[in-house]
Amino acid sequence: MPKDVSKMTSDEKLEYLRSLLAPLLRDTIQAVRERWGEEGVEYVAEYWRKSRENTTKHMQDQSEAEFSDVRGVAQIFDYNDGNFYGAPDAYWEELTPTYGKKIVRNCAIAKYFSPDICKICFREAAVGIGKRLTGNEKFKVTVPKAISSGDDICEIILEAPKG
Repeated sequence: MPKDVSKMTSDEKLEYLRSLLAPLLRDTIQAVRERWGEEGVEYVAEYWRKSRENTTKHMQDQSEAEFSDVRGVAQIFDYNDGNFYGAPDAYWEELTPTYGKKIVRNCAIAKYFSPDICKICFREAAVGIGKRLTGNEKFKVTVPKAISSGDDICEIILEAPKG
């Protein structure tokens, strides 16, 4: 007998949804890589960036981000992480108007992803948010470590260079 969805908690429903959708993202990136190579993966990442540029205002409103600098991007990240990515065990090791370094020790969706999702696609999505929110075309995101790559943590670095 199937589990009665009406008796599932919100967290159970969200985890079930993650378990269905996250592998589709992983497998889609793998299919793109097999067919079109790294250029295809970068093309998908570019679309993730453009998509997030177009939805930044909505995310800013939802998260009630107060700043239009790296701190505002951090507020959007924290809102999304807490509500959709399984409230990961994470903290900002450093956070200024032009620089942020987030450490994630546990993430509910990383187990479903290949490294490309975090290190390429999510990176570019974050670049889109950062460029739109800060107005800085040089906004940069790096992901030196990712749980989906087998690292013990995710390390996400946001930079908004001046000039």
